[in-house]
Amino acid sequence: MAKTKEKKPYLTVNLPREWGPYLEEALLNPEIRKKLEIGEFTMTSSGLGNWVIREFLIHNTSFHYQHFNTYDDHATIIDNKIRRMIDIYPKEEIKELWCEYCDSTNCEHVKFARTVPKIMEPLEKKGWRTSKNLIE
Repeated sequence: MAKTKEKKPYLTVNLPREWGPYLEEALLNPEIRKKLEIGEFTMTSSGLGNWVIREFLIHNTSFHYQHFNTYDDHATIIDNKIRRMIDIYPKEEIKELWCEYCDSTNCEHVKFARTVPKIMEPLEKKGWRTSKNLIE
């Protein structure tokens, strides 16, 4: 019987060993240490690497916001920058999405939610005018 390889929960990233002293130097920087501590990263080269890559992904990819789920009365997205789940509610009376976290209908969370088909399609079926069905 052939063994199936189980996927590891982590990817491996290898860095040149000669970068070691620079990583150690960075770990001595009080500002970097504070950011690692706030983000609950270890004060190791591995923790530093995880933090650096996470910051890069947040600022340069779609990793910043992620759709988590759509429910009957609201949708939940994840804001990876602030490490929070954010609830977005449709406000029927004004036909707008409202962010509970920001108490706003025009924040970055709402702007992201408007791009998620699983959030917007049920509203379109209820007759909401969305950017997809607006007459320009």
